[in-house]
Amino acid sequence: MDHSMHGTTMDMGDMPMRCKMSMVWNTEPHGICLVFPFLQIQRSTSSLIFWLSFLALLSVFFEWSRLYAGSLDRQLRSTLRGAGGNLAAAGAAVGTSTPRSGQARRPSSALGDASEEALLGGRSRQAWGSVRLPVSIQTRRSLLYTLNLAISFYLMLIIMTYNAQCIGAVLFGAFVGHFIFQRNFDLAAGGGEDDGKGLSCH
Repeated sequence: MDHSMHGTTMDMGDMPMRCKMSMVWNTEPHGICLVFPFLQIQRSTSSLIFWLSFLALLSVFFEWSRLYAGSLDRQLRSTLRGAGGNLAAAGAAVGTSTPRSGQARRPSSALGDASEEALLGGRSRQAWGSVRLPVSIQTRRSLLYTLNLAISFYLMLIIMTYNAQCIGAVLFGAFVGHFIFQRNFDLAAGGGEDDGKGLSCH
């Protein structure tokens, strides 16, 4: 009897691997899919090094994006506070000036309305110590926020693989990124809204 498989050999290393899932701590990274099936750690050492480096660099990038978003908010806050201070000084000068004969003094509320219009090119609105930002600036802030949130969620899903190598790569990247990009320490109380927030659930 002639069998079609006779005389042929099958190399199991050439067969595609199925995504491996584990709900307990494990130290075997080969076969793990990094959330998506096409992002799979293959059996080769080069594949392992590549994907672990990818996770570490992604953690570093996350720390940089946090720093960039925070610095953008601090710069914007400083600009708005400076504009508010200049407008307050101008209002005091106008309020103390003596009106001409027959000319009524301008109410302070009118100056307040003008101050609101002057902030950010007249496109903002002050209310209860806050400023309504223009759509262009708020869109940029929201995009950065969404990017940071997406990266944070993705890295949390990587942590949920329970794999020692993958978790170690994420934590190593977080350490390097925090060491490089969070070295400047703000002495002001409440210097940033995201201080202390790292790779954690939102």
